[in-house]
Amino acid sequence: MEQRKWDEAERAYDEALHIATTLGELSGSTMVHVNVAEMWVLRGEFPRAREACDRAMQRASSAGDEHADAEAYNIYGIIEREAAHYSEAEQHFARAEEGARRRHDVLLQAQIAHERAELFRRQSRNRDLLLSLNRAHQLYAQLAVTAVEAINVDWQMH
Repeated sequence: MEQRKWDEAERAYDEALHIATTLGELSGSTMVHVNVAEMWVLRGEFPRAREACDRAMQRASSAGDEHADAEAYNIYGIIEREAAHYSEAEQHFARAEEGARRRHDVLLQAQIAHERAELFRRQSRNRDLLLSLNRAHQLYAQLAVTAVEAINVDWQMH
């Protein structure tokens, strides 16, 4: 059953990539590759995840897509963390964080902080773990406040 779901997800990503490529949507195809890389990470297939990240980075560079670039660096960080290449993971997470901050992408910053916390947990860096979890919590809370404010503005306009 589980394998069937993964196969369906892979087919859906293939279809999305075909559509984005047909439409000449470079940014869309880049994010599909990022999502494919994430799928391979979840499946524990890290060489395939790296290949998908490499393709995403090539496209992000061509398109000047900073969002996809930051997302791909986050995935690279996860791949390196899972391989116990902790200093490389830290470098990738730092580059991802830099890109997310530059774009004011609070959600991605929160996700990176969460992934970094796992890195610190594996290294028994408890102080850094707690700081990273606290940062993720603050960023997620900021997103919640922003969502409530948006709902209130929408409600007041109607």
